[in-house]
Order: sequence, then C-alpha cells, then structure tokens
Amino acid sequence: MSRARLRLLAVLALAATTLVAAPAAAQKAASIGTNPPGSVFYAIGSGLAKVAADAGAMQLGVQPYAGTSTFVPLLESGELDFGVNNAVDMGLVYRGPNFKVGGRNPFPAGPNIRLVMRGAPLMIAPGW
Repeated sequence: MSRARLRLLAVLALAATTLVAAPAAAQKAASIGTNPPGSVFYAIGSGLAKVAADAGAMQLGVQPYAGTSTFVPLLESGELDFGVNNAVDMGLVYRGPNFKVGGRNPFPAGPNIRLVMRGAPLMIAPGW
C-alpha cells in the first residue's frame, strides 16, 4: 500500500471516530439545586433532570440542599447551574435586602440570578 493511501485511510478513520464520538461529547453536564429528597421541589428537579437526559439535550445532576437559602448563593456565584425554587423566594433574592415580605428578607441579594422557566402554580394544601 502506498504512503499516500495509508495517510488517506488514517484521515478517514480519524474523521469517522470524531463523528461517532461527537454526540457523547456534545452532551453537557449541569447541576440543579433542590430542597431535600422527599420534597415537592426535589421531585420536580428529578423530573426535569430525567426529561433533559431522555431528550439527549443535557445531563442534569440533582443536588439536594437543606433549603433555598443554602443554594441561592451558589446560584449567584455560578457554582450551581440551576435551582428549583418558588416565586416569593426568588423575588426576595432578585430584589435584594431592601425588599421585604412580612418585614423580613432572609436571602442575600442575587442580582445576577435569572428565571429560566416558570412552572404552573403549585396547588398543594394539607387536608384537601
């Protein structure tokens, strides 16, 4: 076999390997912060992670925290990619410590946090 033909085969083999490996490499990994396992927000986060993985769009790892206030600073710093939270808490975070509900705001300011998806109202009440 000539040297030019070997070089052509090597280039074709490399191209084929790259095309086969591209879909796996293109899938990005991210993390989603939730409340502890057993909570509604953990179930929502797990469902979002499964749908994203099944669609092949992204691998989402679910990371449970003690509560919203523990993972909001991680969202602000970029250490956590996504979080499942309620509108009131996110309003308090986004608007900062001068915005209060019931005279208090327990969250640090998070002016760089953005809403990715708004869910439907969560109609869960004890005794219904």
